[in-house]
Parts: sequence; C-alpha cells; structure tokens
Amino acid sequence: MEGCRHSSLEILSTRGTHRVVFADAAKAELRRYVLVSKAEIEVGPSLEEENFHWIFALAPGGGTSIVISIQSQYWVFASPCAYLTFGWLPADDPKLLRLPEGSAEFLAVTFEAGWQSEDSVAFIPEVEEIPAALRGSYKEFYHAYSEIDGYQLFFESKGFKGSALTYGESHFKPILDILQRLEVGPKDILLDLGSGTGRVVLAAALACPFLKLCRGIELLPSLHGAAQDALGRLCGARIAAPVELICGDLVEEDWSDATVVFAMSLCFPEEMMEALEQKFRQLRPGSYVILMHCFMGDASCLVPHPREGEHAVRLEMSFGETPLYIFKRRPVLLDEMD
Repeated sequence: MEGCRHSSLEILSTRGTHRVVFADAAKAELRRYVLVSKAEIEVGPSLEEENFHWIFALAPGGGTSIVISIQSQYWVFASPCAYLTFGWLPADDPKLLRLPEGSAEFLAVTFEAGWQSEDSVAFIPEVEEIPAALRGSYKEFYHAYSEIDGYQLFFESKGFKGSALTYGESHFKPILDILQRLEVGPKDILLDLGSGTGRVVLAAALACPFLKLCRGIELLPSLHGAAQDALGRLCGARIAAPVELICGDLVEEDWSDATVVFAMSLCFPEEMMEALEQKFRQLRPGSYVILMHCFMGDASCLVPHPREGEHAVRLEMSFGETPLYIFKRRPVLLDEMD
C-alpha cells in the first residue's frame, strides 16, 4: 500500500529481544497496523498479498506507537531476517486486520501499544533481564554447556528406545522464572525426572543457591555423563545449591523427599504416568509437581495450583515454547493412610 513504511531486521543469534518501535503521532486518529513476515520479501509484507505471519492492529487513539518485540531464541526460521510493514487505514475502512485464513500461529513476535514519539530499534540481551546478582551464574551456566551436544549424545545412545526418552533442552531464565513464581525456599528439594544433561538441575542450583538440594535422575548413561561433566565445569566457580545426579530409573528410585518435581512428561506413555501417580502419592502434602499434562484424572493425588484461574506457565524448550502445568500434592486422605 502506498505510504506504508517497510523495514527489515537481521535477527541475532544471541539470546535476547529485538525491540522495534514504529511511531507516528500524526496518524493517531487512523487505524494503524504492523505486519511481520518470517519469509524473505523484496518490498515488505502487505495486506493485499497476505504474505505475513504476524499482525497487530491499533484502534484510533490507542497510542502513538506500536512496539514489536522479537525474541531471538524463538527465531528458528530459514530467513535470518524479519520483514516488517507499518501501515494505516481510515477509521471507517471495513478491512479486517487479521491473519490470513488457515495461517499457523508462530512464536517469537509480540506487540504492544506505546507512547514513544520516535522510531527506534534496539537489542536487549537476555542476560540484562536477569537480576544483576545472577548474571554471573547465567553466563557460567551457558559456558558449562558450550561443548555439550545433548541431541547428538541422545541420537548416539544404543539400545534405548521409547517415547519416554524423547530429548529436549531447557534454559536458565525460564527455570528461574518458574522457581520465582513458586517462591521456593531453603527447605525445598528440587527434582528433575529424566534430567538429561542436567540443564534444569544446574539452572535451578545456580538461580536459587539457597535450595536445600537439586537432584536429577536420568536413565541414559551418556546424558548422565554429560550432566556430570557440566557440573564439573561449575564446581568452585560460583555459589550454587548442592547437586545430586543419579543414573537410574525414575520409577525405581526413591524421591519421596522432593518438594518441587519437574517431569517433562509430554511423551511419557500411559503406563509410566500411572507409575508416576503412585510415586506422587509418596510426596509430602503441599509439594509442587510440574508436568506437561494438564490433568491427572479424578482420582489423582494432585490438584491444580492455584485451584482457581490459570495454572499453566509457558516454558521455553529447544523445540519451542510449551505449556507446563503446576500441581500440588493434596492433603492425604483416609484411604491413603496405612
């Protein structure tokens, strides 16, 4: 559309957020919109071509600017650039400002109305969003894993098959955000079931050094060995909570003392979830269980936390963002007592 403003932005490989501001106070009485495309476009995405993957519309008077945030860690598309268009329509124009019918929803880009008076482009490294006291721990976490390829180790594992062993990786800040939400303290014992290369365990130990213990249980020896290597690179580098890494079967091990249990359970088969339900019954009432399953059945010993409202949180994994569901071990009922 004539008069639209087009731009492109190279997405850095560094973890962080690109913030782009389109400001135009003179058009505050018009309907304004921003289009973003993940595919290379010569001029820029347009409403007519329907060649965009994100859209945000601002009603007249809704602000003087549109702020676009692009998280580099979610930019896993073939094009290294984002292509953007800022446009406007008369207030009475009936055109619908929405994604083309049948479009898939993608992560990485969010929008908000703003009151900035000038256009701007900035990149905010993720480490700057971490509390200053933890920035050293953040850097040490990624240094510890700089030479560990968990996916390659998983693919090279021999004799181990099954959906329960599907591998994925988590990151420092998302784990920190969840633990802050749970308000963990010095009496808490964190456990990661199927801990892989130990990323959840070590992130928790560094992010919350006051925890009583951070424990991981992993079946595959190669991944367990990599977790030990990562821990070895951290030893003596910074204050961290005690860490215990176990190579074993999470169903057979005793972890009834845990108070915060992570289980990336999306690919766990039904029989494993049934076995875990029995293990959850051994936890103390009030213990947290974080799963990728949104419910455990009517007879479950777990209840959503909080009981009212949304008990899901978003967690960044190596394969994208995924919901995790927070539960609490409910009080022991009479029929559960020995």
